[in-house]
Amino acid sequence: MKNMISTKKLSNYAYNVYSQFGEDGIIERIFKILGTSSKVCIEFGAWDGFYLSNTANLWINGWKGILIEVDEVKYKSLVENVKKYDCHCLNTFVSYEGPNTLENILKREEISDDIDFLSIDIDGDDYYIFESLKELHPRLISCEYNPTIPIHMDLISEKGNYFGCSALSLVKLAEKKNYRLIAITDTNCFFVRSIDFKKFETYDTNLESIAPTKHLTYFITGYDGNYILSKKPTYGCTRPSTQKFIGEYYAFQVKNSGDSNPNLFKKLFFSFKRRVIQLKMKLLQTRLARTKRNQIIAFNALRNNFYNIYNNLKKYDIDQFTTPLWENYNTKLEKVFLPYPPFSFLRDPIIMSTMFVTSGGRWLKEELTFLEKKNSKDKLKFLLQEEYVGMPLLLNFTYPTSHNSIHHLYHLIRFLDKTKCNLDQINTIVEWGGGYGNMAKIFKRLKSTPSTYIIIDTPLFSSIQWLYLATILGEESVNLLQNYEDSIHAGKINLIPICFVDRHKISADLFISTWALSESSKFSQDYVVTHEWFNARHILLAYQDKSNKLPDAERVGKIAKDIGAVIEDIEFLPGNYYAFR
Repeated sequence: MKNMISTKKLSNYAYNVYSQFGEDGIIERIFKILGTSSKVCIEFGAWDGFYLSNTANLWINGWKGILIEVDEVKYKSLVENVKKYDCHCLNTFVSYEGPNTLENILKREEISDDIDFLSIDIDGDDYYIFESLKELHPRLISCEYNPTIPIHMDLISEKGNYFGCSALSLVKLAEKKNYRLIAITDTNCFFVRSIDFKKFETYDTNLESIAPTKHLTYFITGYDGNYILSKKPTYGCTRPSTQKFIGEYYAFQVKNSGDSNPNLFKKLFFSFKRRVIQLKMKLLQTRLARTKRNQIIAFNALRNNFYNIYNNLKKYDIDQFTTPLWENYNTKLEKVFLPYPPFSFLRDPIIMSTMFVTSGGRWLKEELTFLEKKNSKDKLKFLLQEEYVGMPLLLNFTYPTSHNSIHHLYHLIRFLDKTKCNLDQINTIVEWGGGYGNMAKIFKRLKSTPSTYIIIDTPLFSSIQWLYLATILGEESVNLLQNYEDSIHAGKINLIPICFVDRHKISADLFISTWALSESSKFSQDYVVTHEWFNARHILLAYQDKSNKLPDAERVGKIAKDIGAVIEDIEFLPGNYYAFR
């Protein structure tokens, strides 16, 4: 009964490094609970090793990979890409019967039965591959299903198909093999052996409550037989299937229109158009995969220096600048980032709770509606699209982006709209408290001409900003001050740990603080005021008027009024305000 009422889902831990629908994060979480034995994983249909892989994030981190790919061109790329990892590559076809069943292939290669993870993903015969397993008992199995089939339907296509099966059919098959469902993504079901299922009893594993429904398309009919679809089908809608199925379904027949001479040119045109779209998608996926891979390589190279950089900075005293709340956050974040930050660090609960909104609602809707009125869709895609590093939670897939990026761009566009400020005249920006560096990234995209950007923050966040921004922009674009003698570099993003701020004469065209100043100590607030907002001609503040945890928060509003800033309340965020000058 515990399992039925649990609100925890393994899908809450989803993130992608190489996977498509968050499988990397789910797999990582499962093995934290399940434990490992051999650290051997198997994937067939392996492509080049990295493309939409469910195992790459394992074998690049010390696992042994058994990677099978039948296509010779892809196989050559596979061998080249994984040569520095512990991977055993096979150029063969996996079948559900005969000499090329997975178990027969593994026997020929003298690979033992001790497998921790098996990924079955071949776009069709996945059910029959799973069914063919007799002696192989991996600790975790992921198997592809067709997400356009309702979860209450037990539907399986004939062998040799390109249609797939329902999630329910896989769940029933798994139970016959003493496996139980624990998680599901847009295309994959995850099963563990029944003996291990109890380890997941605090998670919701009920198919009906955890299965995604966004790929379901409803066929709706009028009383006279006319019909509509609820939305565009995920995989298109070209013709009735001629395949045979196991399960109850209706074989839809299109009435003969009487047109004995179909328009051949129209058919050829739409066939060509579909092919062009497919090629564009393939190119886009290749480009995104390459970007992801490059950022992982850059991040892994940089993170080795993170420990030394932060250890050097943390020895400087910043007590007067901080509050007990952020001292507590800092202690918790040290456990996450030291000695080596994880690639998915933006999924950490502290960063998620302080910098991201993890649900939509009115906040996201209001801000995005405003931005869409002020910018074209293509421009918004450029400004808002997230980077892979950190694996931020995406809440909007049109662009695609997180609410944090929507929020930061909204700040900037509201400021420009309200003050009529000429962005070209903003050459130096000072941001007080920069999070992980996202506002600086957004500003650099918004203003194409060179500018000097300065972020003043605690040593830990200065180190995090360096890691994030240097990964996406390159080390040469970011200047982290690590000693009293270090200087600010024009045209770069300069990260100034707050312990060094008093050693520099800083003058800005624009001062930005999005809640950070109202979350700072009274000493920090007075420091900014006595330094006249770093001589900034323009000011963009977002602040809390009252906060039980932050007794100095409401001072920021009073300070802003004293300098003649225009104050606006944020209607959809009660108790929060903007100040523009």
